Amino acid sequence: MLKDRRHDYRLANSPPEFFVQSLECALLTAPEILEAGSGPENRKLQERIIVYELFDQESGPFYFTVSAVKSDGVPDQADLAMIRAVLASIIVLDDEARAIPCEHDENEELFDIRIDAERRTAILSYSSTFWNTEWEVRFRIPDGDRFECLGIPDWKSPGQFIR
Repeated sequence: MLKDRRHDYRLANSPPEFFVQSLECALLTAPEILEAGSGPENRKLQERIIVYELFDQESGPFYFTVSAVKSDGVPDQADLAMIRAVLASIIVLDDEARAIPCEHDENEELFDIRIDAERRTAILSYSSTFWNTEWEVRFRIPDGDRFECLGIPDWKSPGQFIR
């Protein structure tokens, strides 16, 4: 059940094939590789990521990226299988992320999906269209292609999640 809020950027407004096809097109291009420690002084990357731009700003309301965590090289078949599984389930994951209770009508917009095949995790990063804020919703893939929503990391209680 979705929260009683606006959802102008809800991914379910498009068919699942839209995101899968966008990923396949992005995988044909050379990804951007960002090394750990790069980025602005106050937001240095903690890990090396490979970024695939799925959409440009003319693609409607969606222009998020898919990032794969990889300590060296480029994504292998296991990484790509996990990326494809996440994108095949992205509408369900997006709805689960949006169902987490919130006091405000953020009208959240997805801007990045970070996938770590080794840790079997996916992190969906959102920003508010009304406030200057962003947050992450974490998912774990314990077995097969079934995803478990852990929630939003609770900064007041490290290791705990808001559900």
